[in-house]
Amino acid sequence: MNRQRYSPHNLFTDSYNAIPALVLMCLLLLPVQQINAQETTTINASANVLSGVVVEGIQALDFNNVLRGMSKTVNAEDAAVTVSGGVNPGANEEQAVFAVLTEDGTNMTLELQLPAEVERTDADPIPISFTKEGGGNNFLWASAVNIGELATATRNEFNAIDNSGDSPVATAVISDLSGASLNAGGITGNGILVAVGGTVTPALDQDQGIYVGIITLTATLNDD
Repeated sequence: MNRQRYSPHNLFTDSYNAIPALVLMCLLLLPVQQINAQETTTINASANVLSGVVVEGIQALDFNNVLRGMSKTVNAEDAAVTVSGGVNPGANEEQAVFAVLTEDGTNMTLELQLPAEVERTDADPIPISFTKEGGGNNFLWASAVNIGELATATRNEFNAIDNSGDSPVATAVISDLSGASLNAGGITGNGILVAVGGTVTPALDQDQGIYVGIITLTATLNDD
């Protein structure tokens, strides 16, 4: 069994084959916008690579400007935005997207490790959640050729979020990747996209600035 884990600040060693893995990081930070009563929030996507499976973080979850005291949601499927109070303080929001490539017919387990907060130095963190209004989770894997097709492609849900550990975790099992063509972010091959949206809720007195958190995706190849 080979295991691939996103771990942005640590070298990952394959505990099964003792092969060092290459750590890849995709980091997107927007400049602080000096606008009264606005917040700017981004989330990073990072990746490790093991032989037999390749995972790339190709787009960061970006909430852009967020108003104090108002929650803001970015949808995983199409990056549609919902802001409490009917106000949209920004534009160009994006869902996080990972590309997972492997051989035809490979059976694998995906595990998303999700932050409970986004943070910045010398400021209180902002809570972040990954559930949709009306039920369900704001993340999925999809057999989409590119990011623009996420909303219309065959979409598959992860399991419910497990909050029993130090951070929220969700898993999905993929039994067959045969014929799953992928062409996204300059990455081509046989694989799928994993998309993540979320909701941030800054306080009424939240300090202005850029807040950052880490989403971790681990892909484990299962024995056939």
